[in-house]
Amino acid sequence: MVLLLFRTPRSFLPPDTARCRSLQADKRCITKITNTAPPLSQQRKITAILSTWDEAIQTAIQLLKAKQERKRGLMQQLLSGKKRLPGFSEEWYEVKSGEIFKNISIKNHPNEELLSATQDRGVIPRSMLEGRVAMPESETKAYKLVKKGNFLISLRSFQGGIEYSEYQGIVSPAYTVLTSRLTIDEGFYKHYFKSGRFIRKLGVAIIGIRDGKQISFDDFSVIKIPQPVFQEQCAIAAVLNAADDEIRLAKVEVDALKQQKRGLMQELLTGKTMVKVEEEEHQSDLLKSTLV
Repeated sequence: MVLLLFRTPRSFLPPDTARCRSLQADKRCITKITNTAPPLSQQRKITAILSTWDEAIQTAIQLLKAKQERKRGLMQQLLSGKKRLPGFSEEWYEVKSGEIFKNISIKNHPNEELLSATQDRGVIPRSMLEGRVAMPESETKAYKLVKKGNFLISLRSFQGGIEYSEYQGIVSPAYTVLTSRLTIDEGFYKHYFKSGRFIRKLGVAIIGIRDGKQISFDDFSVIKIPQPVFQEQCAIAAVLNAADDEIRLAKVEVDALKQQKRGLMQELLTGKTMVKVEEEEHQSDLLKSTLV
């Protein structure tokens, strides 16, 4: 029970203990906590309740990991053509990226929203980034316009692939903005450009230029990428999008359980909510304390 209190945010603790600078090092704090602790029977009950939540959280995390692993397997099979979806048998062709995509640089849109490329969320508005975000000190007329459906090459693309934009806005001139030359399903290439297969190809193409140098469009344009028929691109993207939805829901479940546990800790470990215990168990604890 005391260990649980050590892991409790200070705002959850009684006022006289929350002011302690270091619970682990301050014996007076430990004394205050143990003196104000509930009876042993209630401690056991609280520990059991929180342990149940811990088990639920771990189960949800394992389910999330399983869904993420399933998505990786689907990407390896479907984006390489090793596994074909029902109804598709046309041969896949590999063509140079420059035959499907072109580099664009549209400027003089300073009033558009500022965007940033992230490896885990794609291209998003800077306002959605957590923490402090460095804003441009100069004018943004030289910034490049990005439209929904465009792709961005960034300084970190050799690590995490090329990012897809769901938003319209402007980005630093350091980014390379890509748009399609042909009719494609952007969702297919959104997943392909984040696959281990493509990132390995990108790594081979840029050996020797990683140290702070931008991957140029010329570097990208010679990399060969698959070009299945449009209908198959759409079908593969739909499968992988569904897998993403499952992962998103699993993350929401994990976050919800963690939030619920924090709420329980705030209620149970501060005495705001008292747990009920069997009378026999409570009397047994009283007898033990008397004998001691």
